[in-house]
Amino acid sequence: MTSRLVVNSVRHTGASADALTLDSSGGVTIPTKKLICPGTIVQVVQTVITDVKSYTANANTYADMPGFNCTITPSSSSNKIMIVVGIGGLHQESGTIAGKVQRGSTDIGVGDANGNRPRAGFRMYGSAIYNTNHCGSYHFTFLDSPATTSATTYKLVTMGENGTSYPVYLNRGVQDDNNAYSYRATTISTMTLYEIAA
Repeated sequence: MTSRLVVNSVRHTGASADALTLDSSGGVTIPTKKLICPGTIVQVVQTVITDVKSYTANANTYADMPGFNCTITPSSSSNKIMIVVGIGGLHQESGTIAGKVQRGSTDIGVGDANGNRPRAGFRMYGSAIYNTNHCGSYHFTFLDSPATTSATTYKLVTMGENGTSYPVYLNRGVQDDNNAYSYRATTISTMTLYEIAA
């Protein structure tokens, strides 16, 4: 025997709004952030940097990378936040710099403490690896558990090595003359935050 429930909307007895709305064509509308299914993406926010920037990575002290941050407000304290960072054309004249993501002032996705070694999520190389004409592309991904429903800001911080401050160039290489070569191309940098239902 076939049974059928014919309704226009579905609402819990204690709710003030419909959980599901059905239209005459069979479409189903679910309110924003209300589809609760483990592993699904609840919301996505993104910071995009397309302009060329330069700043200094401080010697042996982590400091914010200007403008490289993104804020999300989780809908549930049990949900997780997938952090995806893509850094285009970041390059310094020599040496390396260490980079990591922080939630507020809390380190996210860093290596274990080991003696005097700084803890980082990734490292970015200078002209010892790349020709100064060229620039690198760096990526970082981590699944965080912020355990909050308050607005939460993630940011990228960097640090120079060996007591030396390094100039850093975002979305370009070190040399930046106005030539139509592929290694003079300007690039893009992003931070994307995905709220994942628990």
